[in-house]
Amino acid sequence: MISKLALLYLAISGVALAGPPGLQPITESRTTRSLTAVAMAGQTYLAERSMQVDLDFPDGEKGKGRLYVLFEPLSGFYMQAFRWLADSYPGYPEARLVGVASDRLFVASSYQGLVIEDSAEKATDVDDAEAKALK
Repeated sequence: MISKLALLYLAISGVALAGPPGLQPITESRTTRSLTAVAMAGQTYLAERSMQVDLDFPDGEKGKGRLYVLFEPLSGFYMQAFRWLADSYPGYPEARLVGVASDRLFVASSYQGLVIEDSAEKATDVDDAEAKALK
């Protein structure tokens, strides 16, 4: 019975990380780390998840990408970012400031000038945020 449950769990996990056609997650490249963010009442902590993905475009070209997910557990807000290059996996984003407001998560970064992004999407945990980002 336990082995059947383990196989079912593996099958469900594989489906959750399947992603859309043309995107193959490299699960062994997955890393998760804790970051500090600015919140309305001081500091908060959030999880940053990163994972490499291989890309097959409809025109036959290939690429290598990296999916980034930020998740703030107290509010449930998450943000996703995706970067890709033709022949190598992108590195981590440039220095940034992460903040949590009452209605959204936002990031200010200095990648090729000042960039401010925000998200009001919610997830139950970092795994749920990753699964939603892969869709």
